[in-house]
This record gives sequence, structure tokens and C-alpha cells, in this order.
Amino acid sequence: NTWIVPAPADAPRWLAMARDASVALAFEVFDGHLRTPDDAIAPSEAGDPSQRLVQGIASVEGLKRPIVSLPRMLEAIAARA
Repeated sequence: NTWIVPAPADAPRWLAMARDASVALAFEVFDGHLRTPDDAIAPSEAGDPSQRLVQGIASVEGLKRPIVSLPRMLEAIAARA
């Protein structure tokens, strides 16, 4: 599970903490949280390097939103360390 909580005013505004990954991500803007049915999610384009962290695309109310894979993001961060 991922928890998203507001942070103190002098820190980045939001923290996302992954329970199973011992990691927290800080960011200033949180666009929102969506729950979508499985049939509203399409696979990402596997050959597109710009989409390497995206595990799918959610279509909601006419908008397409990328679904970022936390494990892929952590692997990319570790590879750069």
C-alpha cells in the first residue's frame, strides 16, 4: 500500500510512503487520486523509452493519465546511484 500524507509547511507539501519498499517520496503538488475500473486501463507502450516508468495508461473522464510503477522508479533511482 502507498500512503499519501500532508507534510509540515516548511517541507515539501506531500509525502508518499510505500509500506513494502522502505521509501518515501516528497513532492510539492499532488494532482489527485483516482480509482478506475480495470477496463479503463491500457498497457503502456513497451518500446517507448520515455515510458519506461509507466506501467499503464488510465482513461478517466476523457483524460489519459500515466500510472507510474513505483518498483520501476526505485530500480531507476538505484541504477543511477
